[in-house]
Order: sequence, then structure tokens, then C-alpha cells
Amino acid sequence: MDPMYGCNITTTGPTVTIEFTSDDTVNNRGFFIGYESSKYTDLQETQPQHTSSDPWPGYACQIEPPEEPDCYTGDGRDYRGRVNVTENGYTCQRWDVQVPHYHVYSPDRFPQYGLEENYCRNPGNGYKPWCYTTSPSVRIEYCDVRECADFTTPAPGFEAPPRWNNTGVNNTFTECGGTLYLDAGFIDSPGFGVMRYPDNARCEWTIIDPHDWGFRLILEDASMECGYDSVTIYDGAANGTELASYCTADTCAIETTQSTVTVVFNSDASITGRGFRLRFG
Repeated sequence: MDPMYGCNITTTGPTVTIEFTSDDTVNNRGFFIGYESSKYTDLQETQPQHTSSDPWPGYACQIEPPEEPDCYTGDGRDYRGRVNVTENGYTCQRWDVQVPHYHVYSPDRFPQYGLEENYCRNPGNGYKPWCYTTSPSVRIEYCDVRECADFTTPAPGFEAPPRWNNTGVNNTFTECGGTLYLDAGFIDSPGFGVMRYPDNARCEWTIIDPHDWGFRLILEDASMECGYDSVTIYDGAANGTELASYCTADTCAIETTQSTVTVVFNSDASITGRGFRLRFG
């Protein structure tokens, strides 16, 4: 422990200078300093205390680092604020639930994105933080969170070289999707409706009808790099009969013969597109 930690320091003159320095690597919580005139010994660490009976009144103050601004920089990939409302006023859906909208961005699967509660985040390729909404009719919207001010112009009284770390995260999906016990619903490619799907994606969904019936599927919307990216539908497991493979939308319905259907989405390492939405029931 630093030998000065927790100790009182007394100056020899009426002036004291406090200098704060940080390097360009690890950040921490910061510090506070309480100070008072040496004429007064009862240091208060709450609100400034003023003694008016003395011609040289003493003060006791607490100095704390400023709170983290609730704003984003760059594309908002590093945003960890607490805004949870979209630009049109919709409340965000929690990241750890799948109602009303099923999605792949669960906190346990993507811990690097800080998917806490229902706070706005950017776990995909959006240009700012976004979220799934609690409205069944509105799936995804960008959030009502402001962009941080430009700190490249020094302000009077304090000057520091601006430095923002935004290394990003490699969106390479070794697995995604999951098992759904539903008789009807939708499957969307990652980020559908708000951003392009990621490179090198491999998503596999297995849908099991709890009533032991078959499925009817329609690819309502799709835009992918044909010849390289596709969504493929199998009757039963992924090693079952291939029913269809798409890179563009097709309104023709597909019917399965089994109560299980597997949907596999693949993308390569180059061009990405809007993705797809598949309805099943």
C-alpha cells in the first residue's frame, strides 16, 4: 500500500497544487481528496462547510472524478450506458429474454458486448447503439442515446490529448441459433432489419413442433450474396432431406413431413447483405 494512503498531509504555505496524471493504458475508478484550512481540524467529506465567524473562513470539500457520460463514441460498440429507450420512444427488450422477439444476442453467448438488462448496445454492425423493442410490431430500433462531444478542442483550464480505444470485436460466429420448441414464429438472420449480417456466420436453428405436427415455411424477405451466402432448410435434422436453399426471397411455401425442421445460415468472409426473415407455422 502507498505509505501516504489514508494519511493527512499538511502544507507549509497558503497554496497547494494537486496534479493528476494518467498514462495511455489501464484506467481505474479515480480518487477524491478532502481538504481544509489548517485553522480547522474537523474535516467534513460531504458538502462544503463554511465558517463565517472567521475573517479567513475554512472549507471542507470532497472532490470526485466526473461520472461516466451517457453517450457513445464511434459506432457505439464500447457503449455501456443505461439508456433503454429507442428513438421513437419504445422500451427496449431485455437481452436475456426471447419475448416478444427471438434473437441470437444472448448475454451468455456474447459476453464481450456487455448485454446487461435492457440497455442499448451495438453487438452487431450498426452505426450506433440499438435494441430489440418490447413492442411485438417493432422488432429493432436505434436508441435515443447521444453521441459524445468532440474533445479534440481543448477547453479552458484543462487540456489532455484525446484518446479513444475502439478495437472492435471480430464478428466471427462459430455457432448461433438454437433449439426452438414452437409451433409458429419467425427466424431472422443476425441483425436483420438494422444492420448487415456478419462475415463467416454459421447459424443453425432446430425447430420442434410441441404438437408433433409438420411445418409450413415461407422466406418473407432475403438479400444475401448469392453463390456464397445462403439459408438452407432441412426436413428433420441437418443431415435430413434438403428442402430448399435460398439467397433471395421466395413467397412459395415449403412444407415438412416431420415435426422437426432445421434452418442453416452460412456466410463467407467477404460481402454481406441485409439477411433474411423466415416465417414458420
